[in-house]
This record gives sequence, C-alpha cells and structure tokens, in this order.
Amino acid sequence: MHRLASRIITRVRPTARRSYTSLHHRAMPTPDDVIRSRIAERDRVLLFICDMQEKFAKAITGFDHVVHAQTVLIQGLHAMNDLNDLNDNELHQIYLTEQVPEKLGRTVEPLKDALNDFYKEGYQYNKKTRFSMIDEEFWKVFPDANKRVAVVTGIEAHVCVLQTVLDLLQSGCRVHVCVDAVSSIRPEDRAVALRRMESAGAYLATTESILFEMLGDADAEPFRAVSAAVRAKRPDTPALPSI
Repeated sequence: MHRLASRIITRVRPTARRSYTSLHHRAMPTPDDVIRSRIAERDRVLLFICDMQEKFAKAITGFDHVVHAQTVLIQGLHAMNDLNDLNDNELHQIYLTEQVPEKLGRTVEPLKDALNDFYKEGYQYNKKTRFSMIDEEFWKVFPDANKRVAVVTGIEAHVCVLQTVLDLLQSGCRVHVCVDAVSSIRPEDRAVALRRMESAGAYLATTESILFEMLGDADAEPFRAVSAAVRAKRPDTPALPSI
C-alpha cells in the first residue's frame, strides 16, 4: 500500500507544478493591448476624485501628496480644455464624490479651489454611502463613461478606489490609476490594492505620465501650462511609498 501511494504522489506532483506555473504565466501584450493602454490626444478623459474629505486628512498616508497630484491633474485637464473647440469642459471632465459628508466632512479646500477654476459655474458635489463611486446616479450624469478613459484617484485605495475601479472595468471602461494620487491609512493596504487593480486590468500610471501622454508633443499649445503645473512645488512631508 505504501509503495502504491508513493507512485500516485510521484505522478501527481509534476502536474500540480505545471498548473501552478500556468496560473502565474502572463502572456506578452499584443499591439492591440498596447494601443488600448495608451491615452491618445483625441481621447476624452474622465477624472475620478474619491472622497478627499477633511476627516481623512490626518489619517491617510501622504494625504497632502495625493491632494497635490489631484490638483496638478485638474490644472492640466483645465489647460487642455481651454484650448479645444468644444463647449465648456466637454472634452475632459471630473467626477468627485464625498462619503457621508455629514460625518466625514467636506472636500478639502485646495481641491475645492481647483474645481472652482475648472467649473466656472460651480461644481455639484456627489454625496454617497456606497463604497464604489459607480451607481445609478453616476450613469445618469455620464451615460457615455465607458467611451471615455477613466483616470482614478482618491482614498482609500483598498476600499472605495478598488471597488470603483472594479466596477469601471466590469462596465468595459479603460481605467488608469494614478499611483501618486491614491492612498490608504496603512501603506500595505495601498500596495496590495494597486496590485489587485493592475491584475484586474487597470493600468498603473503617474500624474505626470498621464498628462504628457495626453499632450503627446511639446509643440502642443497647452504644454507650457501643463509643464508649469507638473513642476509646482510638492509638499514637504514624506512622499508616498513606492509600490
């Protein structure tokens, strides 16, 4: 009996190893995959800003760096919108949420100021209790969202941001996550969430890489304004950990 069991185990082990390897194998991206991962000049971007509220400011790792990166993104998109032929903000738009604001406070002032510059008529803040930003109200505001490129930022990476990204991917959106504009209270939660979002199909990027990919050329008219936003002084507090 012992010899028979040994022969069975010997036969099974190689198969198990092959299965494990195949589960962790990543196919080389095709040219179509690369095209899908890029943000072209003609693409319309929808910037998501998730729950950047007053009560979180002292608890979130690198909170002020997240705010800075989001402000740079808003300013960069504003510069590009100012030089297009469409009506007010039809090219690139912003969707911002506040999680139970009566308990967790309102959006922090630097982002309010940047939004007021972007939307001259004022911004309609979106209150939510659901962790994901994606609900019926969102689709009423942006019925064409899955035809846009989603750029996702905010907190917390492993809860609201993660669930938002998964919902967007499930709806067929192309999703880019700004790693310098996403955080959590605990760095390990952020790190694991970023890995999970990437494995689900999101593209990890940085604020600067997204803006210059959108520009595509140093001769583009908004280049000076975008470059100035990117070069703005960063906060003096410790930066977000690398991934």
